[in-house]
Amino acid sequence: MDYGIVRRLVETLRHLPGVSQRLAERIAFSLLQDPDAQHAVAELSTILGGASSCVECGWFIEKGKPCANCARDRRVICVVESFSDLIGIDRTGEFDGTFHLLGGLIAPLEGLLPEDLTGDALLRRVTAGGVEEVILALPATIEGEATVHYLHELLAPTGVAVTRIARGMPSNSKIEYLDRKTIGHALRERVKVS
Repeated sequence: MDYGIVRRLVETLRHLPGVSQRLAERIAFSLLQDPDAQHAVAELSTILGGASSCVECGWFIEKGKPCANCARDRRVICVVESFSDLIGIDRTGEFDGTFHLLGGLIAPLEGLLPEDLTGDALLRRVTAGGVEEVILALPATIEGEATVHYLHELLAPTGVAVTRIARGMPSNSKIEYLDRKTIGHALRERVKVS
């Protein structure tokens, strides 16, 4: 039996993150059998066809429309690795500035070098003026630390304040379950009780 269209659809769906072979098959059959699902796919196609990314900050925008992220308070820029990090920080309601998406972290073993990131675009944003602080919201991993060092060196000549998010003990955690590095950071980043 020829599974042509089903096979092509399953192979295409497998390119999506987190979609296993079995899940891809279920989605494919649902899409082929359900008119509502076919309508949703047509709508997805329209949305994706009209999507672009902002050349300044990296956020997704609708082609020809201004970037909502760049319209925020431009005095403080929060640098994040990915869209999920941006959304996580934005959901807290604690940050009113604008974001900058790096598109990854420096990881030479994976082929990601500084020139593969959007550091140059960040530097252009800072040198354009009006930026008072750049917050580096990057993970405390080897790749994250290498990226922090790179960005600090890149931005040092501009004179802008470069900070990073605090690291330490997560709330609702017991010290006995934390690793040495996390406990060490928590001790170094301690604050005065008020």
